[in-house]
Amino acid sequence: MRIVFRADASTQMGSGHIMRCMCLAEALQKHQAQIWFIVRHITDYLEQILRDKGFQVILLPDQNSQTDDLFHSEWLGVSQIDDALATCKVLQHLEKPVDWLIIDHYAIDHRWERILKPLVDKVLVIDDLADRIHDCDILLDQNQYLNLSSRYKNKVHEDTQLLLGSRYALLRNEFRVARQQKKQEFNPQVRKILIFFGGMDKENYTGKLLNSLEHDQLSQQLKFVVVIGAQHPDLNHIKKLCEQFDYELHINSTKMAELMLQADIAIGAGGSSSWERCCVGLPSLAFAIARNQIQLTEDAALQGLIDSPNIDWNNPESIRQIVMGFIHNPLARQRIFHTAFNAVDGKGTQRVLRALGVRSLSIRRATFEDSQSLWQWRNHDSIRLVSRNTDLIALDSHEQWFRNILQSLDRVMLIAEHNHLPVGVIRFDFEETCAEISIYCVPNEQGAGFSIDMLQEAEKFLFQHYSNITEIKAVVLADNWASHHLFLNAGYQRNSTTYLKKLVRHS
Repeated sequence: MRIVFRADASTQMGSGHIMRCMCLAEALQKHQAQIWFIVRHITDYLEQILRDKGFQVILLPDQNSQTDDLFHSEWLGVSQIDDALATCKVLQHLEKPVDWLIIDHYAIDHRWERILKPLVDKVLVIDDLADRIHDCDILLDQNQYLNLSSRYKNKVHEDTQLLLGSRYALLRNEFRVARQQKKQEFNPQVRKILIFFGGMDKENYTGKLLNSLEHDQLSQQLKFVVVIGAQHPDLNHIKKLCEQFDYELHINSTKMAELMLQADIAIGAGGSSSWERCCVGLPSLAFAIARNQIQLTEDAALQGLIDSPNIDWNNPESIRQIVMGFIHNPLARQRIFHTAFNAVDGKGTQRVLRALGVRSLSIRRATFEDSQSLWQWRNHDSIRLVSRNTDLIALDSHEQWFRNILQSLDRVMLIAEHNHLPVGVIRFDFEETCAEISIYCVPNEQGAGFSIDMLQEAEKFLFQHYSNITEIKAVVLADNWASHHLFLNAGYQRNSTTYLKKLVRHS
């Protein structure tokens, strides 16, 4: 697969567009995709990160031309026509066709996209604003707006696939790992505070916050962890302040998930970092520090994902009162902890990959070495309560049952794996030309978008290994809505709580 990204970064627009594209690019790279980044504006630091990760970076030349009528047109620096034509030249020099062109830029709309579409197979647009028309195959907006369902009405084609909401948040795998390490119990006491206002923070919100605090008092009770970029406008002052009060300072940190996992609360910008904090259940004070973050932050606060009170950044006393009020309000922090943790599961990147057509599952036959894991999964509440037999299974009974399955000619047990790790279980019970299927995702992998891929791979397995099977049957409990949805989407015909699908073999 060959993927081209078009995004920029600067002090004015921040680094968020490049960072979330890089997250998706890394995930694609693991599936042997070739990645190009076409950029016109980028910091030396970010360009080097992209190159170090093995991505090819192509810089568009600076040029003087008029900009367009979009609110953020000046971010592009040239007209969309000029930028599109320059991008076309780059694509025409690539030896093979591009499978996906992925655009993350507030200054690009349908006029740019229509010029590029003939040169690529498909187009994905990443957007937050819903303030312009797009011509694309998929539109991704990872933010949890209140008006998600109507947000892009009349702004995309009717057949454009919409990936909307925080379940599609593009988070690096480190956040998913950190989430699994997170203790589920809420800690009412605040000991460590993480401060991060983005990679640029051109208005120096970090400095405004730190300058408002009574450090002599707080440094004895609290541990502050401050994260800034190397180009921060108040870098030297923040360095001195952190040294004076023994605060932990990180410049261009590459371990944000770890820092969030260790913190009790966070204070920062209300952009895409909000979903990182939600993923690890970190209660946060989040503030809109750019125009495009205002609606996002307000809606997230109304849904209880963050706290975002009105603040006067020119009034140190106002800042101090808001921070101390959050620290001393464990009930509010507890509500945010649970709401945020349940809203963002860290599997958004995987869902986007699936929408791009990336199939990353493999199917293998189960062996007796899988017995212990299968027993634990089967007894997990999420699996047991949607099974026909909801009783807990004893280990010895399970092992005897599993031995019988492995030796049977009328049954087969399969394990689905993603990146060599188990994500699901499929069992077929054969009766003449019909195979009854039992399928589930292993705990902690539910909702990651693996189910439909597992089902499709299982069907392929039947085609390859059991030529006499002409029909698959699935019996689903009445209230197991996830399974009903799965089989309906996969083309199965419903008969009460039973689903049937004919396997058509073409000669």
